[in-house]
Amino acid sequence: MRFYAANADDALAAKLARLRDVMGLAAGADIAAAIAALNTRLGLSNSVRALGYPDTDPEILAGLAMEVHFNAAGPRAPDRAEYRDIIADALG
Repeated sequence: MRFYAANADDALAAKLARLRDVMGLAAGADIAAAIAALNTRLGLSNSVRALGYPDTDPEILAGLAMEVHFNAAGPRAPDRAEYRDIIADALG
């Protein structure tokens, strides 16, 4: 979510604005932070590592992520360095 919000074109920005609206957030609010707060309220982890995901090298995972077919559905596919940052953030 943070990656797409930081790299949004006009069409994606409109979709994110709609998402904020249905979530009851203020214009420009940080959607990722709101989801993290919701997870906390529900007693859910905000780290995949805390959920038991193995502590694997983000560089290796970034290479694997580059090959996943779900990239075609995203508004923009991250490059390897961006994936590494996304994965490191998700690992917590």
